[in-house]
Amino acid sequence: HCGKPLMRRRNSLFTSRSILLGIIGLLLVGGILLLWRLGSESKLVGKVNGEGITREEFSRKVDRLKKFYEARYGQSLFQGEAGKGNLTRLKTEILDEMINEKILLQEARRAGYTPAPEEEIEKQVEAIKKKYDVSDADLKKMMGGGIEDLKVELRKEWVISQLVEKAVLKGDQTNAEQLFGQWLAQAKSKAKIETYEKLEPVVTAKASC
Repeated sequence: HCGKPLMRRRNSLFTSRSILLGIIGLLLVGGILLLWRLGSESKLVGKVNGEGITREEFSRKVDRLKKFYEARYGQSLFQGEAGKGNLTRLKTEILDEMINEKILLQEARRAGYTPAPEEEIEKQVEAIKKKYDVSDADLKKMMGGGIEDLKVELRKEWVISQLVEKAVLKGDQTNAEQLFGQWLAQAKSKAKIETYEKLEPVVTAKASC
């Protein structure tokens, strides 16, 4: 009313509004990042040194072994309260094996071990079919997956076996299980392991190989 300029007050209001908008923007960005992280984690059952173990792969392995045990011991194995406990223990063991496998594959890559030649993998597939006297269809039914799934597992097994034989055991087969167990326990203690499944703790630390 006195005609005094109001620029300072307007600047103050503008600054306050800018700070408020900035805070809201940061909260929105933080919320989006949190949702993205939760979405990413929902697709994983865990991470080993930042490398994810996908829920899809985990579920496939659980389903495959569940069918195998049901075929062997009956459908009631995973039914009722006792069945829930059996399924939880199965999931715990599978996740622990997948963590062990991830550690072994990471160590093998660092050491420079490479996958087997494709002709070697084909030979191993044929050897398995011959050993069990099964066709491709029978093999798929027996293991709960296709031939390509088997080849993926054989490629991993080849790399891991090279690491274990040459870098871990170093030709010493006399006390192989103890040497490997000690090496794996040490490797796991150094690894950054994250799991997103609430499962029972694993009592023993034996690897699938």
